[in-house]
Amino acid sequence: MRYMVRYDDGDPAPRARRSLARGGSGRAAACSPLPADRDRGGARAAQRGSADAQRSHALGRPPEGGRVNRALPHHSVGHADLPRESAEIRALAEAYDLLASWPRRPDYLDHLLDTGRVEVARTAAGVIGYGGVFVGPHQTHLTDLFVRAGETGQGAGGAILAALELDRARTTTFASADPRAHALYHRLGLQELDQLSYLGATANDVERLRRQIDPIASPAEADTEGAIRRHRELRGGLHGASTLSFLAKTARPLTWPSGYAWLRIARDRVCVGPVGSDDDTTAVSVVAAALLEAVRLRPRVQIVVAHSHPAHALVVTSGFTTNDVDTFMAGDRSLVDLTRYCPDPDLG
Repeated sequence: MRYMVRYDDGDPAPRARRSLARGGSGRAAACSPLPADRDRGGARAAQRGSADAQRSHALGRPPEGGRVNRALPHHSVGHADLPRESAEIRALAEAYDLLASWPRRPDYLDHLLDTGRVEVARTAAGVIGYGGVFVGPHQTHLTDLFVRAGETGQGAGGAILAALELDRARTTTFASADPRAHALYHRLGLQELDQLSYLGATANDVERLRRQIDPIASPAEADTEGAIRRHRELRGGLHGASTLSFLAKTARPLTWPSGYAWLRIARDRVCVGPVGSDDDTTAVSVVAAALLEAVRLRPRVQIVVAHSHPAHALVVTSGFTTNDVDTFMAGDRSLVDLTRYCPDPDLG
């Protein structure tokens, strides 16, 4: 959900998040930073690191427990030292406008830093890249891999990925269109299994979709426990208790006899997802019902839909705008059924 970017080298982007609120696309590890007036103060936040942290970076030492990658003489790579390095990681995320659809805290980055696994690359100047994964009971989702512009082309992205020590059979990611990212994930053992469209729509687009579908799912219930139970049944391999609690705090639950959805209000639009259905025969009806509920809250919506999902062709013909397309890559096709599941672009 981000702006169009260019790639400066082979450092990969696991996925391209879209900032539909600003009409752009493309999020990447090796992307150029946004202009200073779009930084929203993130870089300034990074400059407020403690004197101790600055001295440690100046000496080139990773924090306790960190790992030094000997192949990178100017970088050290290791576990993020939290909370000391939180501001620097957030500054990097802010510089690439990764949080545009999360106007309130806690946001997905808070959740990643609190519950996920985060590795960083450091130079004497501080954190110059980070990678993050959400680790579930049976799956791991690579959600972030970013290297600061000006520090790319030196292997930092690959070193961060290696430090994450991912298990191919358990790993998923949403890969950007850059072929160099795909090559790196292929070496990790991930396969290209599906395409994911990042879609934006107006109330009129959603109404055109409604006219194509019969029947629409029955009126929704705001059933938090029901939505959690259904989501656990479909995505419990990745999303454990902490992520389910985070969803309940940051999004509105909806349930129907045949499925569920979470709606998150982001300024002038609603982010729809995750959305799940009992099977692919009810998937279109549940997606349409979720979108109809969303446009009652805000005039615009955004949703991620796999090309294998039966709703994909219908939303495109209804006038939904495709802002970008990612590739779903995983070590095992059975990790998620995208014919009946529309993911959250940040949580997986």
